[in-house]
Amino acid sequence: GGTWMPNVVPYSAPDPAADPFPDGTARGVDYRGWPVATGATLTPLEQRWLGITARLGGRMSADARQALARAVRAAGLEHASVAVDDARIPGWLADAGLAGIRCRVAPELFNETRMVKTPAEIDHLRTAARTNEVALLATAAALREGATWHELENVYLASMAGQGARGVYLMCGVGELPAGHVRRGEPVMFDALGQFAHYHGDFGRCAVVGEPSAEHHRRHRAICTGWEVAREILRPGLRYSEVSRRVGDAVRAAGIPGFRDPIVHGLGLEHTDDPKPPCVQPQDKPDQVLAADMVINVDLPHIEIGWGSVHTEDTVRITATGCERLGVA
Repeated sequence: GGTWMPNVVPYSAPDPAADPFPDGTARGVDYRGWPVATGATLTPLEQRWLGITARLGGRMSADARQALARAVRAAGLEHASVAVDDARIPGWLADAGLAGIRCRVAPELFNETRMVKTPAEIDHLRTAARTNEVALLATAAALREGATWHELENVYLASMAGQGARGVYLMCGVGELPAGHVRRGEPVMFDALGQFAHYHGDFGRCAVVGEPSAEHHRRHRAICTGWEVAREILRPGLRYSEVSRRVGDAVRAAGIPGFRDPIVHGLGLEHTDDPKPPCVQPQDKPDQVLAADMVINVDLPHIEIGWGSVHTEDTVRITATGCERLGVA
């Protein structure tokens, strides 16, 4: 659907013979686009392609730095204080003649801004959650003795593609299945990540071929207890760390003493939309305070090598008074 940004500044390659733009930035080589068949009747989409070329093709900057400087000038920010997400940008702006702008490098700013979703984003995330859930449950239904994980992954990926979505990965625990194939009576966790319109769905469940053992039932009930606690406490003002601690305590008290505190993470254009401090483990992130219209997951896997794995994970939207599950049911 195009961009919502009001001012798009395109760039190509330097054109030494071209005069600079009126703002003093270097002009690039014009972009003429692909040839058009003589006498062809063009579809609306083809006409749109040509319209973009006509609108922007003669306004090309010489490179990305010159285009950025041009956009800054058009916004009247030549002498402003701005936050940038890349430490190279202050040097690029100075090279493009904007030495007067004051830059504060804030690489996590865009992730912070993205944590609260717009209504259109929530619609995408709801569809992503539902398609991903349908695909994972179809895969769990295909579980059979002797099946390889590769075969199960294919079921998941095909189901996602059939719904107009894209599978990213399907995990079963530490890595592959312990024996390389499904064994009767062995607890197996499913953790699926997929995309719809670039937005992610993240969903987890567990299954077994044959009858689950009493121990499997006990551990599964403990995981479900943790999720019920999460659903009761999720609301604006609560911190990730508080959710993680209270849910972890509930699971341990309910029957899994070795359970690790769950990971709470944002979800959106990335698997974890949260700001990402450099040089840390992927699960380490700022201790976010929940706000209305954040979309998050509470990730509750338990893996015990030599026994198997249990898991539950759902995507929820934080509401003014609690949370809304974005899956099918």
